[in-house]
Amino acid sequence: EVLLPVDVFCGRQMPDNQLETQLCAAYSIPDGGASLDCGPDSIEKFLPKIFGAKVVFWTGAPGKSEIEELSKGTKMLMDAVATLHERGGYTLVHGDDLAAAAAKWGMAERVSFISGGGEACLEYVEGKNLP
Repeated sequence: EVLLPVDVFCGRQMPDNQLETQLCAAYSIPDGGASLDCGPDSIEKFLPKIFGAKVVFWTGAPGKSEIEELSKGTKMLMDAVATLHERGGYTLVHGDDLAAAAAKWGMAERVSFISGGGEACLEYVEGKNLP
C-alpha cells in the first residue's frame, strides 16, 4: 500500500528571507510554495498503518529535518518506524534526507536498513535488472 499525505505544512520564502508557513491540503500548495512537513491529518493517517505493518519501505522525507520547526511530523514518523523495527518489523529508509534525519535523531541503529539516495534502490524494488 502506498501512503501519501493528505495535508502538509507548506511555505514560501518572503522578500525579507523569512519563511511564511501554513497548513495546506497536500494537493493545494499555493503558487511559489513548497511542502515543508506532513500535517496532523497525515500523521493520524500514517501512524496506524505503520504500526499495523510487517514491512515499511519509506522513501523521501516529508519534512525539512534540518529545520527543527519543520521536522516534527517527519520525526514522529521516524520514531514510529523505529518502534516497528524494535517490535520485529522490517523497516527500510531510503534517501539522503531520511538517512541524515535518522542519524541526527539517533535512530540510524533503530531501523532495519538505510539506503542512501539514488535510483538504484527504487529500480531494484521495481524489479529492474541492475548492473
